[in-house]
Amino acid sequence: MNYSTRFESFFIGSLFNEGGNVSANRAKKIKDPGGATNWGISLRFLKSCDIKIADINCDGVIDGKDILVLSTEQAKNLYARYFWIPYYEDIIHMETAFRLWDFGINAGVKTAVRIYQLSVNQLLKMQALKPDGIFGIKCLTVSNTLNYKSALTISETVESLFEQNIEAYYRSLKKTNFLSGWITRLKRNLSDILALVKKKQGK
Repeated sequence: MNYSTRFESFFIGSLFNEGGNVSANRAKKIKDPGGATNWGISLRFLKSCDIKIADINCDGVIDGKDILVLSTEQAKNLYARYFWIPYYEDIIHMETAFRLWDFGINAGVKTAVRIYQLSVNQLLKMQALKPDGIFGIKCLTVSNTLNYKSALTISETVESLFEQNIEAYYRSLKKTNFLSGWITRLKRNLSDILALVKKKQGK
């Protein structure tokens, strides 16, 4: 399957943020409800997918064995199918598009989009977008009219508000054992991640 350059970059960025593989025993030890994880794909998530796609080893059961044999390309297909929204391709500000995508992988697509919509409304001081967690053409259009870089006319940008609201969401979950990692993930920019990956690959 062919993927866009933006999707490929986002996929690499999220794999970096997701970290390495997590065994079932490790997941249990750190109290991670997702269970065993490979390429950022957890067993809990895999069990929620269509069995025709999720039964990686084709034995009729979705279990830890599927996580173990999951390839990068199979993981990429799952990300494209369940987390990618085509309108992300057309968001002018790439870092915001990546934040929507990456936070969606971590917290769920609808949660990510809803918090973004609330951030836009907060910035504009009006309900420009219905906070329904659906990123449609109106959401894209409003997003691309916003001023991301300049603070000449507004004291905050949607990007900074989105980041603040994501952090508030994480803190509201009261999962102290994961909070530090979530905040670290939140502070990373796609450009910085890709630079680190490129540096690592060059060694």
